[in-house]
Amino acid sequence: MPHHNSLFEAAKLLRDLARPLHATSLRDKRRNVVHGKEADLSSGYLVETDGKDLAAKLQTSLADFEVFMAKCMGGQRRSGGYPILAGLGAPKGCPPKAAEAFHVSVQNSRCDITAGDADGIRRALIYLEDEMTARRAPCLPLGTHARWAVVADRITHSPCAVSRWGTGWELEDDGDYYPNEYLNKLAHCGVNGVWAAGLLRRLVASKVLPDLGPRAHRLAKLKRLVKKAGRYGIRMYLFCIEPRAAPDDHPVFRAHPEIKGAKLCEVTSALCTSTSLVQDYIRDVMRTLFTEVPDLAGVINLFNGERGTTCWLGPDYVRTCPRCRQRSQADVLAEDLNGFMEGIRAGSPTAKLLAWTYSMNAKDSMTANPVAPIIQTIARAKPGIIWLGNFEHGGVKKVAGKTISVHEYSLSYVGPSPLFRRTAQAALKRGARCYAKLQIGTTYEMSSLPYLPVPGIVRDKFSAMRRRKVDGAMLSWIIGGYPSLMLKAAGEAAFAPSP
Repeated sequence: MPHHNSLFEAAKLLRDLARPLHATSLRDKRRNVVHGKEADLSSGYLVETDGKDLAAKLQTSLADFEVFMAKCMGGQRRSGGYPILAGLGAPKGCPPKAAEAFHVSVQNSRCDITAGDADGIRRALIYLEDEMTARRAPCLPLGTHARWAVVADRITHSPCAVSRWGTGWELEDDGDYYPNEYLNKLAHCGVNGVWAAGLLRRLVASKVLPDLGPRAHRLAKLKRLVKKAGRYGIRMYLFCIEPRAAPDDHPVFRAHPEIKGAKLCEVTSALCTSTSLVQDYIRDVMRTLFTEVPDLAGVINLFNGERGTTCWLGPDYVRTCPRCRQRSQADVLAEDLNGFMEGIRAGSPTAKLLAWTYSMNAKDSMTANPVAPIIQTIARAKPGIIWLGNFEHGGVKKVAGKTISVHEYSLSYVGPSPLFRRTAQAALKRGARCYAKLQIGTTYEMSSLPYLPVPGIVRDKFSAMRRRKVDGAMLSWIIGGYPSLMLKAAGEAAFAPSP
């Protein structure tokens, strides 16, 4: 019965996510345009783009703006209405090549939007919607406004998606955990990335180790999600824990006993990354993934911890591998991640590898010490790898006069923790980037809540991130992806000038 109830509640939540964003009037008919300070769109408007190609890329955003004006502002699209002209170019007041940068010039007679790409224009249209929402009227403030993303990647996950062990894999069933209106809500919150979990050996056929994967690729749903999310300016990432250990009786070990590595539990062993065949497999499966799904934004790999991966999962495990026990943890893990990066680059010139350091160093998970293994691995790894670290893990705060260590995540502790600070410093010194793993929607103590309304804390966290040149964030784990005030606060805090 509890299982039935949980499925019922999940279905209700999914229906909530799928409800239209723009469904009710926000118009305050007592609110009049302030002449000399605001442009009046109440008599109609017309959005025009610079060329058909740009209009095609912005089709979803333009349709959203039209629905917003009709449903929320009572405004109509009509020929001769107030013109909003969107075109590509160097947006004034923005740094060169800044992400999602746009410049808006609002005059009495017209509004001009200039952006470096379609993403910038999408952001500008949402900015116009927000300005009218704040005024509760179809009017815009006269003057110019420029914005650009400083925290360039803001990634979350559907709270309805099955994504873990025991519930199945979200990329292998028929469920739609990312309804169009959910993606639209995320875009309006400032989210520009979502992740979906999968197991490589269930998704990608391999020529190097054909016994390890399916006979044919199983990537149809991932391809659909990439295309669907892209219409909202949202990129899709594959989350994985790889190379995933395999059962001892797996056909790949019968065909290639030489690749069996450390014993990770009674019935599973690692694919030994100190063997050339496993290294070739990693490069092959990444190259194939990004060749088959070229618009995939990247891979988020929890490469050491949570589930069995390399022989160097920990000192007790590595002793059972005759090859890896003779090598340092940093050498084994850096070589593993370098293989992932090489394979990704063979398939895509721009896709990202986010290496999540979660618990690779945690002798004591409450303090996340020591940090040396992470720093040593960063020093040996390719600088193109992005290091994803828990922003608060190992921090200390006081509760009712007691000193408490932060285990993984905390909303009340702003951060960053000493562990994250040292990780970010090491990455920057290496010429690499560092992203923050946050849990800002809600907390595990109250995980059934859609969100906790403490947006000021989000601003403080993002301010701390920006001071340390942290330019990306995974905003939530399995919970926390509800489109809320908290995600909106993150989206606003990710842009400059800081609101």
